[in-house]
This record gives sequence, structure tokens and C-alpha cells, in this order.
Amino acid sequence: MSWIANWLSQAQQAKAADMVIEDTLSNLLHRSNLLDDYLPFKTYSSPKFLAYVMERINTVASVIAYGTEAPATQHGTFRPISAELLKTGLQYVYDEQKMWDMKEAMENAALKGIQVSDMVGPRGEYIKGSNNDLARYLFGTIEQIANAQVELLNVFTWQLLQTGKISRTDPRTGVTVDIDYRNPHDISYNHYPAALTGGSAWNQLSTANGIQDLMNDVDTFADTNGFPPDKIIMSRKLYNDLIQQQATKDAASSMTVTQVGTVSPEMLDMALDRRGIPPIIRFDEMYQDELINKTSTKVRFLNDNRYVFICENMGERAMGPTLENDGQTGIYVVTQEIKKHPPVDATIGVASILPVVPDPKLLFSRQAK
Repeated sequence: MSWIANWLSQAQQAKAADMVIEDTLSNLLHRSNLLDDYLPFKTYSSPKFLAYVMERINTVASVIAYGTEAPATQHGTFRPISAELLKTGLQYVYDEQKMWDMKEAMENAALKGIQVSDMVGPRGEYIKGSNNDLARYLFGTIEQIANAQVELLNVFTWQLLQTGKISRTDPRTGVTVDIDYRNPHDISYNHYPAALTGGSAWNQLSTANGIQDLMNDVDTFADTNGFPPDKIIMSRKLYNDLIQQQATKDAASSMTVTQVGTVSPEMLDMALDRRGIPPIIRFDEMYQDELINKTSTKVRFLNDNRYVFICENMGERAMGPTLENDGQTGIYVVTQEIKKHPPVDATIGVASILPVVPDPKLLFSRQAK
């Protein structure tokens, strides 16, 4: 019997699960004000809403259409992908022990006339459940599955900002997605200049000149677009390299009557502003990724050796509908029986996502060390 799926399908639990998904989506998509201003989250009712954009984007053969299965791994799983949206999915399978735990919790609750999870009674009284730890675990799993869809959208967004492409081989399915947003026919500008190496690398504190590098790159961006970027994003480590360079100290000293030994963030801001360089934002958030060998690791959304330029409303993080969700937009999460003998339940989540920057000239990134 599907003990976990049956419990979560009951009206009270189903409503609570829906609230978990809605809250998770809201919290994650607006977790950071950074992306909200520059690539705001938007929802669309049609899976083909990006047709006008994709005509301007060079998609390679590994992106396939809806209705076509992506290559299967040895486990027989697959990830369908379309040229308009990337369909993502993840499932968590409950082992037999969790099924026994729910069976016992539901039977104990029925004997005592209570619920499995803690609840508040009609008069505001607190009623302890038969196994609230298990209930919290199951709702936490639902939250994690919903979380995973949005995290992947943000992974793709930061990859797009850094490279002008989305390129990933999924460690679970082996499916490769490769979408190039850059315009390969326009050779009048280079918004992905060569990495700064040797004495120009930013960790070469005595010879690098990061402020001059930024000024040159802002000039390149402005020559292409007619305006400078709004902000520059980099890691704390790269920012610290910049602030410790001798050239930065010299720039700060030129604004004072004494020699500067340590450059403060305020002094750096002033030096940048005097040269028409946009403010710098430090960003170090990380996500959990699964590796090929099924272990997991923490990965930076933004590489700690790169800086990127961003402009207000330069693009969007889009989410569209799925058939599993009856054509509705959003993250669809369901817990259901997937095997009868032996009984196996699983929480499954799917979504259709894609970050979009319609004008590739607004993308700019450079490796600084």
C-alpha cells in the first residue's frame, strides 16, 4: 500500500504541501535582490513563448523538442528538453523503512483519534501528532524538490552571465544541454576578452592594474551599447585582490595628501566613480550539485576568478507550463506510488525554465586570474 502517497493526498496534507511549494517558489525566486533587478522572474502560459527570442539564439543539436526522449542513462531516466524551454525534473524515492514508519504513524494516529502531524485544534489548542518528525521530513522533501528546480534556473542564469552560453551535462541523466546566446555572426565587438594572465592577473598584486582593466572593459561595453553597465559583480576573493593591488593603492593615494597603505571599500568606490566605472557588488552564494559518482559538492554560482557586467532588465528568468501540471505554469510536485512490489513511493517535481537575455551585447564577462 502507498502509505506516504496516501497520507500526502489527504486534503489537509495536500493543502499544506501546496503551501510549501508556493512558499518555496516565492522565497527562492526572491531570495536575492541581485538577480531580481536585472533578470526578474517571469511566468508564461505557453511553452512556445520564447520562439521570438530563440530565432536570435544559436541552439546546437543537443537541444531537442518536446515529445522526444533525451538519451537514457543506465538507470533508464531521461530529461526532455525543448528549444523554447528546458524541462527539469527530480524525484526522491522513499525507502521501505520510511513506508513502515508512515504505516505505523497512521495506525497510531487512528487509534488515538489524532493526526500524524502536530496541529492546532478548533479552539486554538495544540494537539500533538503521532509522528510529527516524519511529517516534517516529508514536507521538507517536498520543499527540497521544489528548491532544486529554481536552483537549476539560477545556475543556468549565472552561467549565461559568465559565458554567454548554457552548457551542462546532467550528472544524473547524462543529458547535455548547450545553448549559445551570443551572436556568432557579429564580429564588431568582443564581450568575452582573453583572460588576464601573467603579470596582469589580479592576484599578481605588484603588477596587475584591475582598475585600468575595468575601465577598459567598461569602455568596450559602452562603445557597443551606447551606455555603461549598471553594476559589476565579482567574488569577495577577486574584490580583495583588486583592493590590495599596488595600482589600486596608487589610485587611492592620488585622492589624498598622504600615501595609502590599505585601501578601504569607500576609497575604492570613489576611485571607480572618478573613472566612470560602475559600483562593484560582491557575490559568493553557492549551491549543492551532484557529481558523476553520486557524491555532492558545494559550487559557486559565480566563479571566484570572474567578473560580470549587468544592466537593469537585461533579461529574465522565465518559467512556463508543464503537461504534468495540466498546462499550468509553476513547479509541479506530486508524491505517488511508482512501484507496487515491493511498494515504493516517490516525490517527483518538474518545471519548465530558461534564463533569457534577448540582446547578446548586454552580456560581458572576463576571467581576471
